[in-house]
Amino acid sequence: MDEEIDDGGFYSNWDMVKGRASENPQIVTLGIVMLLVISILGFTMMGGSSEAPDFEAQWVGGENDGEMFKLSDLQGKVVILDLMATTCSPCKDIADDMLTPLHEKYKDDPGVVIISLSVGEDTPEGLLAYSEENGYHWTHALDVNKEAFEAYNGIKIPKVVIIDPSGDLVYEKSSNRIPLREVEDTVSSAKSGLADTINLQTGSIWLMAVGAGALSFFSPCSFPLLPGYVSFYLMRKKETSGGLNEQTMRAALPAGLAASGGILTIFLGLAVFGIFFSEAIREMVPVLIPITG
Repeated sequence: MDEEIDDGGFYSNWDMVKGRASENPQIVTLGIVMLLVISILGFTMMGGSSEAPDFEAQWVGGENDGEMFKLSDLQGKVVILDLMATTCSPCKDIADDMLTPLHEKYKDDPGVVIISLSVGEDTPEGLLAYSEENGYHWTHALDVNKEAFEAYNGIKIPKVVIIDPSGDLVYEKSSNRIPLREVEDTVSSAKSGLADTINLQTGSIWLMAVGAGALSFFSPCSFPLLPGYVSFYLMRKKETSGGLNEQTMRAALPAGLAASGGILTIFLGLAVFGIFFSEAIREMVPVLIPITG
């Protein structure tokens, strides 16, 4: 709504917004930062192309043991890509309950390839021993350069991806339970060229993690405490400066933000610790579950 002012002009709502913004640059800056963070999250969650990202890996076992190959080398076949690691217990469940019967069905079909691709810290010798001990007779490979891990967001395994003969993605699922019938139906449709393609998320998982971490500042455990922190520092500033004025308030706000940001920093530090010591933490999970619930 516009209002007439004394000099004959008009004072609009937009003029009011600009005036408030010029008086509160810190709030405007915070708003811009939050918009950027939300934009990053939105970008990372957007679907990308249906074309399966290419990668290079190393065969483990079989007649091609030790040789490097590319996913694109297998174009013309239906590829069932199992992202796994030998230390991942749910990955073994997927192999026993879904991949083993699937291999029995398609082991004599040259148009279907099953690849269990280790995206963990496995060695060729360890992965070969794992497959032989458990009777997994389909092909195995190592993601030696972490190309598949990055391309397919393999941070959460087990994950199964199915690629049709033309190189398009037709199935992607990350779960501890992947139905055999669901995979069989997709493979059958892919062989006949009738499978619907899907888009693979193209955004960086690390960008999404950073954006989500920044938004965690506004969680119920952090943001509601900000007024309390600001009030505390405001009273401290009032006592030391001898009064309460705009300058005192401006001086108290950064200290309050720093106190709230400290919570975010602690959780960020825990996340970084978890990244670098993920393997050790994974081995301790069975011990920690009875304690943490």
